[in-house]
Amino acid sequence: MAREALEPGSHGTKWFEYYSKPVEVAASDGTLSETRTRLRNEPRPKQSEVGWVTARVRYRLPTGEYKEMSRSADTKGKAERALDRALAARPTATTSATIQPSWTVERLAHYWLAHRRATGLARAEGPLQPSSLRQMEVTIRTTILGERKTLAGGEWRVVKRAGGIPDLKLTECTRGALESWLSGLEAKGLSTKQARTVLSQMFDLAVKDGAIQGNPMTAVASPKRRAKSTQRLSVDRARTLRTLITPEATRKSHKGRMQNKDLAEVVDFVLGTGCRIGEALAVRWCDLHLDADVPYVVVCGTLIESRDGLPMYRSLRRKNDSRDVDSIEVAGLTRTSPTSHCSFRTS
Repeated sequence: MAREALEPGSHGTKWFEYYSKPVEVAASDGTLSETRTRLRNEPRPKQSEVGWVTARVRYRLPTGEYKEMSRSADTKGKAERALDRALAARPTATTSATIQPSWTVERLAHYWLAHRRATGLARAEGPLQPSSLRQMEVTIRTTILGERKTLAGGEWRVVKRAGGIPDLKLTECTRGALESWLSGLEAKGLSTKQARTVLSQMFDLAVKDGAIQGNPMTAVASPKRRAKSTQRLSVDRARTLRTLITPEATRKSHKGRMQNKDLAEVVDFVLGTGCRIGEALAVRWCDLHLDADVPYVVVCGTLIESRDGLPMYRSLRRKNDSRDVDSIEVAGLTRTSPTSHCSFRTS
């Protein structure tokens, strides 16, 4: 009967070879040397006759190749322990991968974040934008790990953990467990869209490293979302909006709010160009070309609002747009003051 094949990364049963105590033998030139004689394994030799033991085992590499390993000592116990240590240190199908099945979701999340920082975009070349990394970090911290932070002494500190799955092991992340947890968050009115995306990519990496057999998120039911209808701003509503936001209409009210002198100009700019609010606020004076035959503005950035308490910053890339620069022609765009506040008029 053929010997059963070993699984890649596993080893077979150990066997032992016994040798006699060293005996001095004289060579032809008169020099003495020590030699050992291999003893029969059956019946097992007496301990008084054994002077050296070799423990051997066959094992299979993750590539499928078979190898043999041996360790020797003056007793069977020492030889076997030495062989066990060597087996534990060898690369196997499980230990060769970085991610382990015993890892928790928290450990996998931190490893996945470091992996994304190092490798960049998942489906294209190039680094991740800082805003994307921050969004992933916030999703992991607040939703997946359930951390709640407070600002104390100028530093963010974790005050509690609730509602997350940081201690769940990868082998425990079944479809049922994940679906039940996500459904509980959605029942509280929380969005799980980002958490689902991040978890799916985390488990994809664990599958590639051989820690789990499949991605459990592929079987988790998608949440039911209400269909959203597109709302367009009519001309009449645009005129009404411009009337409500003039400096005269936004004078200091009984609530103590001062009049807004810039809101009308920003709205007029958005109506005249079709820019998003972040793109409009990111426009610089050097992006305006008002002296051209047809005045135009170069849209080449957007403002990003940080989720971790940091100030807003200007990004060179815009939302859901592979183009970095747009030139938008705007008839009737004029400048009243390049040094004070922006003032535009759209026709």
